[in-house]
Amino acid sequence: VTRPKGGFVIWVELPVGCDTRTLYPKAVELGLTFGPGPIFSARGRFRNCLRLCAPYWDASTEPMLVRLGDLVRARCSR
Repeated sequence: VTRPKGGFVIWVELPVGCDTRTLYPKAVELGLTFGPGPIFSARGRFRNCLRLCAPYWDASTEPMLVRLGDLVRARCSR
């Protein structure tokens, strides 16, 4: 067993009506992943929320977040 040196978890709330379950497959195609909000609720709540997890922050993290933001804008601002 090793002790982790850091990492982060961020809970993101998107606009109401943006369903992270439908964003997830496209995100995976782009090489991105996140936890869709409903998997954290026994009642299927938090459809417009997602959880980001990363073991560290490095030069590759920010471009991935920008790509995720672009995806959210494209899919949720209709």
